[in-house]
Amino acid sequence: IEETEKVVSVIEERVRKCVPAQDLDSIATHIGTSFNDKMEFDVGEDLFQIFVNLRKPAPQNWLEHFVYPVVMLGTYEFGTRTHTAMELAKRIDARLKDIRIQRLTVTKPKAGIVRADIEISFSAPDLPKAEALKRMERSAKLLEKKLSSIDGVENIADNFDPGRLELELHVNKKGRELGFTEAGLASVFIPYYLNIKDARIMKDVNRDVVVRTYIADRKDLERFMKIKLQVPGTNMPVYIRDICTIKERHGLSRIWKENGIRQVTVTASIDKSVTTSRQVMAQLASLFDRIKSYHVRIDIKGEKKVADRTLRELMLAGIVAVLGILIVLLLQFNTVGDALIVLSSIPFAFTGVIAGHIIMGKHLAIPSLLGFVGLSGVAVNDAIIMVDFLKRHMDRNTDKAHFLRAAAMRLRPIILTSVTTILSLVPLIFFATGQALILSPMAISFGYGLLAATFANLLLVPTLYCLVHRVRFNK
Repeated sequence: IEETEKVVSVIEERVRKCVPAQDLDSIATHIGTSFNDKMEFDVGEDLFQIFVNLRKPAPQNWLEHFVYPVVMLGTYEFGTRTHTAMELAKRIDARLKDIRIQRLTVTKPKAGIVRADIEISFSAPDLPKAEALKRMERSAKLLEKKLSSIDGVENIADNFDPGRLELELHVNKKGRELGFTEAGLASVFIPYYLNIKDARIMKDVNRDVVVRTYIADRKDLERFMKIKLQVPGTNMPVYIRDICTIKERHGLSRIWKENGIRQVTVTASIDKSVTTSRQVMAQLASLFDRIKSYHVRIDIKGEKKVADRTLRELMLAGIVAVLGILIVLLLQFNTVGDALIVLSSIPFAFTGVIAGHIIMGKHLAIPSLLGFVGLSGVAVNDAIIMVDFLKRHMDRNTDKAHFLRAAAMRLRPIILTSVTTILSLVPLIFFATGQALILSPMAISFGYGLLAATFANLLLVPTLYCLVHRVRFNK
């Protein structure tokens, strides 16, 4: 741990220098433990994790300068950070490139249920273990190289952990002639590299005394090769290099399996302002065909897997919601025509959802569709009132002026109910930060969709009513 702390101290100092003071709040370091965004936890003397906590962003526009402090009743604190978290992460990553350690990654925590936008696992259960591991590793490296060439893809990593460097000793012919064995070598080197429990009896009490021996040059392979051992049964010394064949290899520190099948997984995050997971997957299609030719199976997880499942569930939920609304409308108006007039505000609201995401510079995401499903029930509320009001008034009079007056009478109530609802969503649409960013697409769908539905209820619904009922105005 002391050796790890020395490396961590160098990294901390570099981080402090490359992050401006107005952006940096604090730095917290854990040595001996590590966990990732998927909450996978590990313990080891060579592990560490550094958390760089940033200050609040500085106001970016006049709303944040003047309006938001008023809305927050004087409790709003202005931030000082002028760089985004991703910009600082890239700067830190570039600053630490020359540090030579086994694995060093710089990532920005992701909000939401899906921890990795891109998560792709490789497995080869039909191949021998050694060959399967080789092909999975090769596939992972090809995927990482391809992902690094796509704009908007960041925090690329894999869970293939080669582990620590190990020395594998095999007694050669000369060593066996002298009486050396692998078991005998193990008994010699165990005191140098492992904790030893030595049973002692002290004052009639059995105690285990843990003894650990250190050698200063155990990391130096050249010096290790010059270690002298005593030939069994004699006092003659011999170099270990003369009696052993020594091979270097990385021993796996962990093995990842799913349903009993070994896997190697590649993960990455996406800058949603640049691209989407679907667009990235489309660019990976040709690479997947190539990897499959290696007899390697591909399991696509991450946001795409969740998105596909959620889309199926949302389609079913949307159909059920529309059918439920239709049944209620049929019971209310007793005519299919009036029910369809009311439902016409739903597709018009969807145009508002699309326009809202374009205006806000956001991609249409799963929370956006969730917001639209909820919007479907709200969008028809004003349409129901409009159709019911027109139906009551036009049954008694078909005068053009009377019709326009009846429609205009609903103008103020409809606008008031819509405006108050939209204003309540303004904080989530424009000022969402942290975990609240998850709800921002939903609020955009609801707010802009309701705005479009309001215009539909004031203009489209009365027009369709006239066409469906063939209202002929008296001259």
